[in-house]
Amino acid sequence: MLFFMEQLQESAIIDWSECPLVEVNPEKVSGVPILKRTRVQADSIVENFEDGSTVEEIADDFDIPEEVIREVLAYAAQRKPALQR
Repeated sequence: MLFFMEQLQESAIIDWSECPLVEVNPEKVSGVPILKRTRVQADSIVENFEDGSTVEEIADDFDIPEEVIREVLAYAAQRKPALQR
């Protein structure tokens, strides 16, 4: 259980408020940050990448253009340096 808690702490919350590709709307997905014009949670993109999925796989899985995935990951990497690979 302690390992799980440490993992949660390492997975710092990303502030998506300045990302032009992300919106927060209480009427959509309970106000969780999502990619604009979708219901895809921004954090899901990051989590999939951290779990080893490639940009291409994430784009296919979520039906989002690869360029958008790259931009979301670049934004997240600026706020979470461990994400860079």
